[in-house]
Order: sequence, then C-alpha cells, then structure tokens
Amino acid sequence: MEKILDGIECFDIQCLRKVSRDIRSCIDLLKPNPHIGQYTIRHFGRKNYPETMEAFIFLRNLFGTRIWYRNREFTEHEDNFLVHNSVYCGDQLIERLVNDFEINMKHQKSKMMKFSLESKGTANL
Repeated sequence: MEKILDGIECFDIQCLRKVSRDIRSCIDLLKPNPHIGQYTIRHFGRKNYPETMEAFIFLRNLFGTRIWYRNREFTEHEDNFLVHNSVYCGDQLIERLVNDFEINMKHQKSKMMKFSLESKGTANL
C-alpha cells in the first residue's frame, strides 16, 4: 500500500479514503504526501453572494479543482453549475473551509509553490 500511495496525489488519496474504513485507517497510518503545488483561498465579496468563498487546489502535475463554499440560502433559487459544485456550510462557512484546508495539507511533505489568500470587496466574515 505504501508504494501505491507514493505514486498518487491528493484527489486520488481522497477517493481511496472513501472505499472502506480499513483503507482509510491504512492511509491515515501511512500519511501519504498529497503533492499539492498551489492552494488559493478567495473571498468573492460580490453583492449577490457575499458569503461565498472558493478554494483552488492545484497538484504538481497541474491538475486542479475549484470548490465553492457557500451559505445554502444563496443557492436555493439558482439553476446553474455552481449549485452542483458547491459545499453548503450554513453558518459554519469559515470553519468548514479551514477544516478542509487542514485535512488537505496535514501530511504535505513537499514544498508548495504558491499559497495565497485573496479578498475582493468587503467581507463580514
């Protein structure tokens, strides 16, 4: 299992953790490096969506993903792809974003190329 984990990155590790409790325990014991190359956390500050934040995670192979953290009340009336690519946090928006960051970065052993926090507009968070 250790050889397999050495060859995979963050998103594959997350998928493997969901297979079974025993595999999750093994992964937690071995603590594989997620190989995250860039992590950006951004606050929108847009008028229509003041409580929306997003995280961009790029791996060393330049494959990446974007996660929107939103308060559920702002997505109930939308009919677009953002609704389906969002994590709904309610009043726990910041806590959820920080918790996900900690989980993703907990076993990072290699140097990250870039980490940034960005805020656009005014925030009440």
